[in-house]
Amino acid sequence: MKALIGLVLFAAAAAIGWAFQDDPYRFHAVDLAGDQAAVAHRDSAYSNITWVASEGGNYAQLRFFNRVEGGVCLSPTWGDLQDMAKQDDRLRHLVSAGMVAPKLPDDTWPFALSPDPGTLANTRYVNLFPAAVLLNRRLMDRAEQAAGGPAAAYRAADPNILIVGLGSGIGIAVYAHHFPQAAITVVDIDQVVIDMVRDHYPLLRWLETQKTSDGRPRLRLVTQDARQYIRFAAKREAAERPFDVVVLDAYTSGSTIPPHLMTVEFFAQCGDILGTDGILLANIIGAYARPAGGGNKHRVLGGALRSMRAAGLVHAHNMPVMSLPAAPPAGMDTDETRRALAFNPADTRNNITLASRAPLGPRDNAPGWDRLRAFVPYPELPKDRFVSRMLGLFDSRGYSISRTLPFARIAEKHPTLRSRLKVQNSLMSYRRSSLSADTQVISEITLAVREAYQGKPGMDLSGWEKQADRVQLAEDDWVQFARDIWTFTVERARDVANHGGAQLVGALEAERGAQSGSIIDDAPLFTDSRPNADIFNNGR
Repeated sequence: MKALIGLVLFAAAAAIGWAFQDDPYRFHAVDLAGDQAAVAHRDSAYSNITWVASEGGNYAQLRFFNRVEGGVCLSPTWGDLQDMAKQDDRLRHLVSAGMVAPKLPDDTWPFALSPDPGTLANTRYVNLFPAAVLLNRRLMDRAEQAAGGPAAAYRAADPNILIVGLGSGIGIAVYAHHFPQAAITVVDIDQVVIDMVRDHYPLLRWLETQKTSDGRPRLRLVTQDARQYIRFAAKREAAERPFDVVVLDAYTSGSTIPPHLMTVEFFAQCGDILGTDGILLANIIGAYARPAGGGNKHRVLGGALRSMRAAGLVHAHNMPVMSLPAAPPAGMDTDETRRALAFNPADTRNNITLASRAPLGPRDNAPGWDRLRAFVPYPELPKDRFVSRMLGLFDSRGYSISRTLPFARIAEKHPTLRSRLKVQNSLMSYRRSSLSADTQVISEITLAVREAYQGKPGMDLSGWEKQADRVQLAEDDWVQFARDIWTFTVERARDVANHGGAQLVGALEAERGAQSGSIIDDAPLFTDSRPNADIFNNGR
């Protein structure tokens, strides 16, 4: 009888879980794309994992509950890149000999075509991954000699790269796009994540079958705990050829870095497999000062930096990932915009944290920073082509009250509507915003939206029945997005006084004494035997 009751309760719980499965993924949140849908969903021992995509928003994201673990643009598709390669040899390294198709989506996907992502990232911090290659002086000096000069050196660079944490795989795509001769190994503890990426990101599945010009696999996916892998297998491999870059981008479903991957001992193991000029690059979500609302995110970043340096990676530098220009656009040089552009130490953000045994700061590695400033992400891709155009309704406070919907179908039937929206000055050059508070315009656009999308499979018009104070068209150029994020972040990070490792967390352990005065003056030392990052990530 108890077994029967237990079975009934289990079935009921499963049914309730199915009925509410979308809620953790914010499918019903009002500000999402109206054509967003689940491509595929899997459960693992570690998380609930869903590929989510929106053609109008131009994104595919791998989500762990409601946490986005890297986004990639749906356009250009891998097929688009291969077509472009017919006219541009710089893309030939992305061309397959035969068709590699994505696995069929789950029944939750309401559209005819399956997503087939290319390499264009729409996640800010991932666009900064090339920095660790470009700052590796020995690697890039060798590449410049092979290329006959600095202009195309990055295409000749042949880095050995280890990535800890697969996520959506967009970090792999960024490296594979910009460094054709890169050999990339990814270690992830969750086989289900690897399967999801292989099934629905066919470009990466194809990369597993390819080799560099010197015979190294372009991509290997390894299912193992990263610390075990680095301590044993990677160390054996590094004895033959060390890694040039180790990327730490591992997060749990609760958006915390696994504690055993944030200690002095682990960072020392990373140092053991890095070459002389090798660089550890870590994506650290943290702040420079205690947030106004409380919490310890500044200690997460500070603890990571202090622990890396204590592990022997004594040269450290932090690049806070920026989302705004380094200076106001023309005509916008006002106190308000200067305040918006100012760096706020208490803001919690992604940080590209770099550490090495070799000098890597702007003063000590000037050639490396010259490369960073000269680098142009996705140089083969044109601006104004891979653009998302989405319409939404807003209230008087500027808050979204509707799903955003693709503008293309509406523009086809109502070509004059765009001219009735007023273009706004924007702090972000990759975004063009146009809006109207005219009730007649709002009414006409609302009617046009219903005509275009009402009853269409996969289209959610939630909020479009509400009374709005304004309608807005947001147009995002994703090639310009990648370039802006790169340029603004690199320029801001050149300020050693605010972003250097010693300036942020103070002297090395042997020299610390009772000295103070660093920016993060309470940075902890994370070790295997002491409480570490997980405590501070959770705000305790």
